[in-house]
Amino acid sequence: MDQRIPKKTVIKDDPAAAASTASAQSTRKSAAKPANAREGQQPAAEVAASKKEGGGKKIQKVLVIEDDQVTRKMICSVLEKQGYTVEAAENGRSALTRLQNFIPDLFLLDLNMPIMNGVDFLRLLRKKASLTAIPVVVLTAQRDKASIVKVANLGIDAYIAKPVNFKALQEKIIELGKPEALRKRLENARNLLKRQLAMVESQERQMQVKLKTKAGQVAALQEQFEVVAQSDEEDGNSNGAGDLAVKKLKEQLATEKSNLQILKLKTGQALEKLEAEKKRLLAEVKAIDAMLAGKQTENPTQETQQK
Repeated sequence: MDQRIPKKTVIKDDPAAAASTASAQSTRKSAAKPANAREGQQPAAEVAASKKEGGGKKIQKVLVIEDDQVTRKMICSVLEKQGYTVEAAENGRSALTRLQNFIPDLFLLDLNMPIMNGVDFLRLLRKKASLTAIPVVVLTAQRDKASIVKVANLGIDAYIAKPVNFKALQEKIIELGKPEALRKRLENARNLLKRQLAMVESQERQMQVKLKTKAGQVAALQEQFEVVAQSDEEDGNSNGAGDLAVKKLKEQLATEKSNLQILKLKTGQALEKLEAEKKRLLAEVKAIDAMLAGKQTENPTQETQQK
């Protein structure tokens, strides 16, 4: 006996049945559609979801520093479509001007630029503790490894080779917004500042040793002069070889004393600058320690932006 279950018949004029069938078909189509295809149509939503999953400080504002106009516009366009607020600058000097009104959550920095290159910009950037917490991603060509080494010593978070892989860039931006990335960046910045502080202190010691050595040499020459002069006076030489030796030593002593005074002046000025630099570095370290201790606001750049 044929016990096959008969196919369900849908009456064409039955609107409820037609709606049920259409809903089922729509559900099947939606399930069959690849997840990445749907996300690709909503990049801003995808970025927001990824930031939420990361649980860190959301990176929302990006400053793109790139001299090539085509590359700059393309990067800005892609990032804006992904939901970021983007500002652009064509070189380091222009970027410094932008910072007066726009404090980003991330720098995308090209290295080889006219007027002010990426290395010089980063050197100036690292002199402000309030900007230390902002991650820096370097955009550069694969062949430009020498410059990468330079900026690595100044503290960068990552580099992306040109032409830019935007998927890799987006992943890196999300990664750099996580709390552990911020802590690591602050610790690296603090270590860099402490190395700079050690160099300043070493320069101070070298200058002080040089000045002390020079002063000792002048004192020894002064003593030698006094001995020769006294000996010459005791011998009663007024116009002989002894008198000539005294005269020569006297001239040499006058020259060395003059050189010592010049060295004291220059050393004093240099030490004042080094002392000011040391105070600045200590203040930077203290500010970073406060950030690491959680005493800073959620946005480490808020103070700078208000100023």
